[in-house]
Amino acid sequence: MRTLALESAAVLAAMEALSIPAFVCDGAGAVQALTPMAEVLVRTDRGLCLKSHRLCADNVVEAQAIDDAIAAAALAHAQVAPPTHRTIVVRGGRSEGPPLVLEIIPLPRREYEADLAPRVLVVARGARVPNERRAAVVQAAYALTGAETQIAIQLGAGETPQAIAAARGVAVGTVRAQIKTICAKLRVSRQAELVARLNDL
Repeated sequence: MRTLALESAAVLAAMEALSIPAFVCDGAGAVQALTPMAEVLVRTDRGLCLKSHRLCADNVVEAQAIDDAIAAAALAHAQVAPPTHRTIVVRGGRSEGPPLVLEIIPLPRREYEADLAPRVLVVARGARVPNERRAAVVQAAYALTGAETQIAIQLGAGETPQAIAAARGVAVGTVRAQIKTICAKLRVSRQAELVARLNDL
């Protein structure tokens, strides 16, 4: 359990360093930890709040969508349901500004974890994040190595395995093996699904 708490803290530290509003939820959907930017977000009038330790939206339909997405991600984390990554748009709130986009992502599963282990990462943003921030989110959320993260970002940008291999000075077979590992970590079966998942961030 201590290891899981440390992993959760590491994910949030990466998000905090990048000024990203992020929440870590347990299997029951309760928020276990959040970054300072996430604290600011739920205290402003952007349509998102915490009620009884759960992430909630002012709008009832949006609140239900958040609950459903977190529950689905927790099930996917437990490998009871197919892997899922959902994007929820929160338009509620009375303040001016763009709607919030919530990325709800299952965290990597660890053997012998407790029921209340960190299971879901919720990242909030107002617009598409640049590649360097997306790389940090992808690496933290899916426990990728640095090399895997860079290959994932390059694939998301439309580069072919051959171009990636040439740029990295390695064999195409090496890059393809790394892509298989990345797909397994993101719980997708094809490169096209991987690219779609990355481009949602």
